[in-house]
Amino acid sequence: MGKDPERDTPPSAKARARQAGAMTEHRHDSREESLGFERLISDLLSGFVSILDSETDPKIEDALRRICLYLELDQGLIVHWGRDGALPLPTHSWTALAGMSVPVSPGTEVMPWVHGQAALGRMIKFSRLEELPEEAERDKEFFRESGQKSLISLPLKNEGEVVGALVFASLHTEILWSDEVVRRLKTLADVFAGVLHRQESKRQLKERLRFEALLFDVSARFVNIPPEEVEREIEQSLKQVLEFFRIDRCGLLKTMPDGKSWQVVLAAYAEGIPLVPEKTNLPLTLFPWAAGQLLHERKVVYFKSIDELPPAAHIDRQSYQAWGMKSALTIPILIGGPVTYVLTIGAISHERAWSEDYIPRLRLLGEVLVNALERARIDTALRESEERLSLAADSAGAMLWHLRIDSGQIWATELAKKFFGFTPNSEMDFEGFLSVVHDEDREKVRQTVQKAMLTGNDGSVEYRIVRPDGSIRWVQSRGRPYPATMQEPARMMGVSLDVTDRRQAEALTPRQREVLQLFAEGHSAKEIATLLKISMRTVEFHKYRMMTHLGLKSTADIVRFAVKHGLSSQ
Repeated sequence: MGKDPERDTPPSAKARARQAGAMTEHRHDSREESLGFERLISDLLSGFVSILDSETDPKIEDALRRICLYLELDQGLIVHWGRDGALPLPTHSWTALAGMSVPVSPGTEVMPWVHGQAALGRMIKFSRLEELPEEAERDKEFFRESGQKSLISLPLKNEGEVVGALVFASLHTEILWSDEVVRRLKTLADVFAGVLHRQESKRQLKERLRFEALLFDVSARFVNIPPEEVEREIEQSLKQVLEFFRIDRCGLLKTMPDGKSWQVVLAAYAEGIPLVPEKTNLPLTLFPWAAGQLLHERKVVYFKSIDELPPAAHIDRQSYQAWGMKSALTIPILIGGPVTYVLTIGAISHERAWSEDYIPRLRLLGEVLVNALERARIDTALRESEERLSLAADSAGAMLWHLRIDSGQIWATELAKKFFGFTPNSEMDFEGFLSVVHDEDREKVRQTVQKAMLTGNDGSVEYRIVRPDGSIRWVQSRGRPYPATMQEPARMMGVSLDVTDRRQAEALTPRQREVLQLFAEGHSAKEIATLLKISMRTVEFHKYRMMTHLGLKSTADIVRFAVKHGLSSQ
């Protein structure tokens, strides 16, 4: 004891031989040794004043090294309970010999008594394995197998909460831990706890900022996203949440209309985790307590360990265990009305604590995802409705349109765009529409729209358009005005019909109409001549003039035209 604190070599073989097999009582009680250890601790503590973040970890590991060398110990380390609050993980360590194993296993099952005592914030100290109580038999077995002869573990606390432990161990000889050494190591443990707390606080702040960036990124991706891409983006967002929290499952569930089950809408899984097929229905009877908390009380349900669930959740506990769930966090998504969706994340491979700081942000993320999903559903339903309406309108030859008065923008069915000479994907506005209206009818159409918007009455107008091929068609348009509201600008919705055939039929002479009707009723030209008491030549002349005027090519066309416009008694 009393070695040079800067010496970076393990105890000599001679010293080990001298100490082996017998209890070595360090000379801590001597004034010289006490002052030497005091100076070492003071020197170490001064190094943590105004320390930079980048220097913290190297400084801590150097402190472990110097203490081990001074006290002739073989291992020193800091164990942290881990970011998930469950697994004890070594974060800083020093060993006297390269390749020497770390004395604390990450599995609590290996040393259940030691980890239990450490988690309660109690100091653990033994100079000989026989000093451990009977309930620490499994711990003794581990220490024998790993060669531990003496050990001291001091709790690291932050505002009363145990966050880890400072551990020193000897493998080559048994060590008597003097009161003076224990007292000074406790002081060092408190300093380490404070330094690590500051480091952890900064890390948590960075983590929150990183999550805020993730939330912003996700939200931005759902701005003006096409409905067909929403589900893919939601899956990607759930995957990002899964990776951020280092969990195994993350999913969006929807309450079915009957209120008896949840449906897995979309989910993400860690590698190797069994998948639950999308659209699978999960009966609420599997989780009656959680369902009540989420859907009726609108409360968040979360637990680090299944043992934290209340007695009333005994059915839920069985279901969680059957699903292999060790920790879970489920958040009701509140978007007005009853709770329809919940966002759930869970850990299967290990227990995980949940920071309440993230719950409001996760709920906001859930609202973004649900709003995008619902908007896509509404858009899809609206598009399908429009398609059905367009199909029905097209079948009847009706051309639907919607005119915004403020911008002049026109939405029109594909049939209408094609009829007026616009391509299916082209933008259509009122001035562009007027450009295809016949010069003599253009002002009449404009005044009809203005009058309808001014009076609030339906507007109706017949006009001609000039098609790209130069042909002229007659159109009848009828529209209903809608005044501006807080949600919608002033607009007019209506329908247009191609009435060229009717207008042409109306232009026929009375004699031509008679001939047309008789042809449509199946009479021959000779029979028509007899019935009308005119010559066959006159009948053929009227037929020729009608077909030319109406653009018909055969007697069959005459029949169809007459039936369509009610000019036949058949």
